[in-house]
Amino acid sequence: MTQLKFGTVYFNHPNEKEYFGPAATRELGANCMQIDFAEVSMWYQVEKGKGTYDWTIVDKAYDTCEREGIEPIPSLCHHFAPPDWVSNGPFNDTVIEAPEYGSRLGLQFQKLTTLQKSFADFVTAFVKRYGNRTNLYMLSHEWNLGWMFCSKKDSPEYQKLLSNQVMCTLLAYRIVKEHDPTSRFTYGLFTNYRRDRLDGIPITSLYNTVEEFPFGPSFMIRKYLETGNRDFLELMKTIYVFYTCYTNNLDGITPIFIDDKAGEAAEALFKGNVNVDGKDYPYKDFVKEIIVNPITISGKWCFNTEKSYTEKEQAASLVGSLKSIVAANCKGVPISTILACLVDKNEYSSRYAFDPWLMVPEGLYKMKADIDPLKRGPTTWDITYVPKEAASEYKRFISRQRG
Repeated sequence: MTQLKFGTVYFNHPNEKEYFGPAATRELGANCMQIDFAEVSMWYQVEKGKGTYDWTIVDKAYDTCEREGIEPIPSLCHHFAPPDWVSNGPFNDTVIEAPEYGSRLGLQFQKLTTLQKSFADFVTAFVKRYGNRTNLYMLSHEWNLGWMFCSKKDSPEYQKLLSNQVMCTLLAYRIVKEHDPTSRFTYGLFTNYRRDRLDGIPITSLYNTVEEFPFGPSFMIRKYLETGNRDFLELMKTIYVFYTCYTNNLDGITPIFIDDKAGEAAEALFKGNVNVDGKDYPYKDFVKEIIVNPITISGKWCFNTEKSYTEKEQAASLVGSLKSIVAANCKGVPISTILACLVDKNEYSSRYAFDPWLMVPEGLYKMKADIDPLKRGPTTWDITYVPKEAASEYKRFISRQRG
């Protein structure tokens, strides 16, 4: 049984006058916080032009975390949204020389796309600035999400996105480890499963979307067997499961409904395996740590415009998930950390669903028809922060766990 750590996920918004996250996290009794952004990603927000970085908000996040005694966990590239100067966004395929990375990190990095080089430069600058203040690095809490909306296997964009994201994953991992070999590195896997629309019976594994899309364990093991690059196995040591429950859509991902099986999903993933050429590769042979993110969903939100969840329902789902996480941990599933998404702010983004939210630069390219959300500009709604029932239950749960 692993001693659990408790934390939160905090999305800063450009219009926010205060940085509530660290103080709110401390008030809950938690001690770590995922630094993230409501609009696109840290990379997009910080790199204002080619090689030009504005660290103001990240400095504020780190300084505020330190003042409140909270461990910062940076999410470097939520939804894989590059800066707007990178042509064709995540599908960029312009190849340039990158001798500084080829000589330092390996010949496979001698030539990179403009996107890959930009990301490597950003991560290098980030590590130089914050590396002595960071123990756990996160690429994103939904590193596999874009595949669900943006690029299918039979589309011309698939290979471009896959190549960029794989190379950016390897580059970031090596840059971080070059700076501090003892640091931990992870990327989040959006996780849900499918239920029958009529009787509600589960018809796929609890971690179904992890296996359907890159970069789940089966994908990483296959990449290792294909390339011989052990980085793919090392990247599996710390798995981040972002649990968003289930859908009754047999062909798609949405609508998404909440339940309380986060711990069961983590356990099923840990006990899973992939068979390649007649040989089984159990995931538990590679996964040494699991971070679990149970979420609450505020009212009618962007991935389910038909079902609205009350605060009581949100809190009940979170409590059930927390109990299931503890139960899995007691069974030997190496869950180390709970990072709860409490949805205590930015109510507008959930309440009014699709159009006003998805059309901001969230990095989810082509989610609706051919509209590129990066061209729409940031949202302008007022920011409010009010702890809801789920947050109060999380606080009580943390207190009980610590006795």
